[in-house]
Amino acid sequence: MKLFSVVGLFSFFATAAFSQTPSTLQNLKGTYVFTQQGSVQSNQSITGLGLMTFDGNGNVSCIETLQIPGANVVSNCSGKYYIGTDGSASIEINYDSNFITNPAADSDVQIATARFKVYITGSGKLLKGIRTENGVFVLANFEKN
Repeated sequence: MKLFSVVGLFSFFATAAFSQTPSTLQNLKGTYVFTQQGSVQSNQSITGLGLMTFDGNGNVSCIETLQIPGANVVSNCSGKYYIGTDGSASIEINYDSNFITNPAADSDVQIATARFKVYITGSGKLLKGIRTENGVFVLANFEKN
């Protein structure tokens, strides 16, 4: 009986959380501070901190400072985002050539595109996600300014 109550309570809160999530591009709009941390290609660590702006029409722009083996790189990025029917969003950004061709960066870490799968919480104020490229194990957090 207690297990049923706990499961029922969890289901209630999960449903309430998803009912508050944005369901259109217009509902995910504004600037978010974001961090990412994990490993990429050949288990090399990566840490990033930046600002990402969603325009409400499916376009995203950002600036990020990335710490990768052998270098700290500041990069501009831009791309697209999509809202899913399951309370998630998909974000794809392309880094500028400053990051892609930085000679100080370890040659094993050359990333041109980052893809995020995020779940929207807190009525759109928080995004929690992961990077989805093959061989990339990175968690990401976004908080609206």
